Amino acid sequence: EALESPTRDAAERHGKALDSAHAKLEHIHGRITACERVGVAVDSLQKSHSTLAGEKMALDAHHASLQERVDYLEKLIGDSADRHAKELDALKVAHSKHAEE
Repeated sequence: EALESPTRDAAERHGKALDSAHAKLEHIHGRITACERVGVAVDSLQKSHSTLAGEKMALDAHHASLQERVDYLEKLIGDSADRHAKELDALKVAHSKHAEE
């Protein structure tokens, strides 16, 4: 019995250490699984971000094109209004001269 007690104690310590190691391994396995799930979500978010960034660039280009067209129309209308104002002034002057005669 003198040999059995230390052997039994060592076996119990070894069993407890082994159980603790298994518990730690299960904990690490759970964390790795969670990280893998998050990694998939991150990949999906990165793909979505890239898609949205591309769409934003396309919209920005369209917006710039639209702004150029609006600027052109405003200039065209402004030039036309200036030309009409000058013609109207010229007609008023001509009418005044004609009315004085």
